[in-house]
Amino acid sequence: MALVEWDTLAAAARTNLLREPVNYDTLDLPGGAVLHILGHPESVFAASKVLVFAETVRAADGPEIPDEGVLLVVPNRHNLVFYPLTDGHVAEAVNALAQFGQGAYEDGPGRLSPRVFWWRAGTLISITVFDEESRTMSISPPDELMTIMRRLASTVG
Repeated sequence: MALVEWDTLAAAARTNLLREPVNYDTLDLPGGAVLHILGHPESVFAASKVLVFAETVRAADGPEIPDEGVLLVVPNRHNLVFYPLTDGHVAEAVNALAQFGQGAYEDGPGRLSPRVFWWRAGTLISITVFDEESRTMSISPPDELMTIMRRLASTVG
């Protein structure tokens, strides 16, 4: 039996994931924020696109990914919803992502996570905190992200 090197397997998996079909759409929120949606109702791998996020957004003719990154949710296997950190509607976007993430997670099928994440340069950080005692969740960004969010929020005119 021949062994296959990890790098060879990883490259093949990446290629296959990039080939997986995904639809791109946007959702304009009442306060001015725009959420971006990558999904496919027939694919069980749409949320896996988070592993090749920048390439997927580029291939879907999505928005430019800013250096500050994006906020995103992957509530189930069919959806990846994100908000680029580029404008002052960040508070509305965070709330909408948290609500969408929780609702789509609860509705299933293929539950993944109700958490909101900060994606930047290929790294994911959860900004959702669960309080086990009260059984509630809240958003608690790290200091660096909080600085970015405050700067962006101050640009709302």
